Amino acid sequence: MDATVETRTASPFNKRMVAAREGDGGTIKWLLRDGDTWLLVPQHVTPRHQVRMVRPEIDFSIMGEVIKWIGQPSPARK
Repeated sequence: MDATVETRTASPFNKRMVAAREGDGGTIKWLLRDGDTWLLVPQHVTPRHQVRMVRPEIDFSIMGEVIKWIGQPSPARK
């Protein structure tokens, strides 16, 4: 189920790992809210996999919540 994410629909996914569509691709990242800013945060930040600031109404859509990850990732760091 793919739906364009707006602030009101992104809120239930705050601080959760999500499958998100960015442009022509997909990604698995933590969705975090910092004030009015939404962040897509990788499990391990590297130069290749960086934190992205996004605008829910334009930049991305949530395909769903990741409910199981082999090895259970540790909680996202702030």
